[in-house]
Amino acid sequence: MHHDESLHGTYAYRLYEGKGYRHDPMMHGPFLFHITALLFGLLGDSDYTVRVAPAMFGVLIVAFPWLLRKWIGKRGALFASFLTLISPTILYFSRFARHDIFAVFWTAVIVYAVGKYLDEGRERWLTLLAGGLAMIYVTKEVAFLLSGAIWSFLLIVAIFQRWQGWGDLTQPRAWHLVVLIGALLAPLATALVVEVFFGRALGLGWKALDYSSAGLGRSGLVFSVLFMLGVATATLQLGLKNFAPALFVFYAIFIVFHTTFLTNSLGIPSGFVGALGYWLGQQGVNRGDQPWYYYFLLLWLYEYLALALSAVGGGLLLLRGVRGEVFASDGRIQMQNLFPLFLLWWLVFSFFAYSAAGEKMPWLSVHMTLPATWLAAWALGYFLDPVNWCAWGKRVVAWTILVLTTLASVATIYHAWLASYEHADIASEMLIYTQTTPDVLTVTSHIQELSRRLTGGRDIIVAYDNETSWPFEWYLRHFPNRRFFAANPSGDIAGVPVVLAGRSNEERVRSFIPNYISGRYRLRWWFPEKYKELRNPKSEYDLFYFFQMALNKIRDPQDRRSILDFVFWRRLREPLGSTEFVMYVRPDLVKEMK
Repeated sequence: MHHDESLHGTYAYRLYEGKGYRHDPMMHGPFLFHITALLFGLLGDSDYTVRVAPAMFGVLIVAFPWLLRKWIGKRGALFASFLTLISPTILYFSRFARHDIFAVFWTAVIVYAVGKYLDEGRERWLTLLAGGLAMIYVTKEVAFLLSGAIWSFLLIVAIFQRWQGWGDLTQPRAWHLVVLIGALLAPLATALVVEVFFGRALGLGWKALDYSSAGLGRSGLVFSVLFMLGVATATLQLGLKNFAPALFVFYAIFIVFHTTFLTNSLGIPSGFVGALGYWLGQQGVNRGDQPWYYYFLLLWLYEYLALALSAVGGGLLLLRGVRGEVFASDGRIQMQNLFPLFLLWWLVFSFFAYSAAGEKMPWLSVHMTLPATWLAAWALGYFLDPVNWCAWGKRVVAWTILVLTTLASVATIYHAWLASYEHADIASEMLIYTQTTPDVLTVTSHIQELSRRLTGGRDIIVAYDNETSWPFEWYLRHFPNRRFFAANPSGDIAGVPVVLAGRSNEERVRSFIPNYISGRYRLRWWFPEKYKELRNPKSEYDLFYFFQMALNKIRDPQDRRSILDFVFWRRLREPLGSTEFVMYVRPDLVKEMK
């Protein structure tokens, strides 16, 4: 399993064992750990069951567009499900134990609830929206970017309705949603106010991650003010009867998950304040050190079909608009005409927001893939729904679109199969980031076999260091005599049957077990990031340098051949980067190993 998967699986396993769980913003929200622990109880714990929940949610995401058929048409809904099904990005991360596929599903729920309220105006959709918002905020902090995309779009719609003279600003449904979302989420901006306004702007040095009595008091005061302002505003605008159910649902879900069903009181400040506070601090770290054009390359490499169709659809919206009016004569929203405009806004907003963020990782691309897929499906429906199949000219255009889409679909399926099945644990894909190598499973099987021969079970003593702890914390979870010595080996490891150590600790470990038989293995490997050469090391956003370097590589026959081999066939000419570890076995036990 991937490093992150092993970490998530281990903490979920500890929760399943009854050892509890404490929310840590470094590992994002608590939902993944709770649902994985539940599945461990139902299905047992294994590499397979760690990934069952992501796979289940992936299936739900494929089926979800049928709920949107009123807005994108039945053909559009079927196209959306098909494009989601074959998406290399969504398929890969539906088989990957990270938070993002869950967040994508809650995103779909939120978008659906917003659309239904704009369409029908029933209060139950406000409650569903609150539930969806709570679930995505207990899943991952990408919720803040999604909220920004939706809230800003609704605000524009509400202002436009008022500008057109369709009644008081407080009456349109879009404004109701602006108020509701703002009221529910305002307290979650506590970290922003504490850290940025009081800490930096006013120079008071306040920290959002300060969990001392004084720090909690300051954060609690800011939280209370934002909470009361939100409740007061929503009560005045929506009425307490309409707002109270949404308020209860949001905070009940948020608190129950972050406190692990009220067993961890510190989950309240870590959830409401620490989550945003931690990730605000991480933006400057720039983990992965990816260039500004990272998602541009990654998305076009895997989601070329969805992006091409959504680009055509976006162009149609900008140049020709939708078929019909977005607003009725009395100002009511025609959701089937507003929805594609929202999809375009959502896609563009997400692309620039994620590209501007300090941390860029391949799993975050799913949050751009979903709006691109839905917009692409709408574009296909736009072209094919009104076609008169008896008219020769229109029939030729329609068949041309279908043939090109079919060919691109076949290529997409091929690339999805390569990424998720052929190269699943081989980091020869840009979509696969720093993957654990198959050598880890080989070493684990050696340890299991040796333990069985020596103890009849899993009671062998295995010592391991800080470099091998992940993923071996997961793979050694059933070995009660495992010993972790971090980066500080000592004489205690002398005589231990098996010792695992990374390269940086190798010499110190060897000094305590000089006669042990060793074998060298690869721990992790990663994709050769040659695309970073297109970035000017002196100026991050130098477009001229980017295009000049790209053109030079295309002109060079050898580089051009390498690029085409990878784009079409995923063949790499550069070796994968890797890091190694060493397995030490006591000399008298080597004969016990196959």
